[in-house]
Amino acid sequence: FVLFYFGGFSYQCESIQTQADIDQFCNLPRRHSSGLLLPIKYFCPEACGFNCAPTDSPTESSTKSPSMPPKNMLTKLESTPFICEALATKNYAEYEETIKDIFRTVSGNNAFDSSGDNRMDALNFILDEVLCADPHRMIQRYISALFYYSTEGEEWQDQKNWVSPKHECEWDGIDCNDDLIITRISRGETSVFESI
Repeated sequence: FVLFYFGGFSYQCESIQTQADIDQFCNLPRRHSSGLLLPIKYFCPEACGFNCAPTDSPTESSTKSPSMPPKNMLTKLESTPFICEALATKNYAEYEETIKDIFRTVSGNNAFDSSGDNRMDALNFILDEVLCADPHRMIQRYISALFYYSTEGEEWQDQKNWVSPKHECEWDGIDCNDDLIITRISRGETSVFESI
């Protein structure tokens, strides 16, 4: 079970072992099943030394995590320091808005207005892994993820490495040149030979 991706590596709660790990990872955002972005400490309270106090609406049976995060946690997340030099961002809220602006150049100004869309799935994949790269690489990764979600990749028999922390050039069916720029995407009998 992979909890989050960071810097091209996958991590679990057990990966957080030192104070340096807590400082580096526990305030990074991860998407909750409700759609909210919450800090890793919400998912790994013991590893992060986070006291999960009871929520306003407790359930009758045990759950794996609290129903809703404390209200002040969402405010703190937006200002969580996250420096991405390639995108010139200083916190997570700025990072998220910059990513959306970059992806709107290929998907349109209203691309992220509806929540059940393949574009939102591709956006959330990028945001959840907190990838920091130049805009051209971000667009290439977004389009690769968008291809996966738009063609119902969850149903493919062979999904090797798709929407994983590996470089998109390592995803099954993607060919790249020596500069790691996609030259072809193929799935079975179908190939795409367009410039992205």
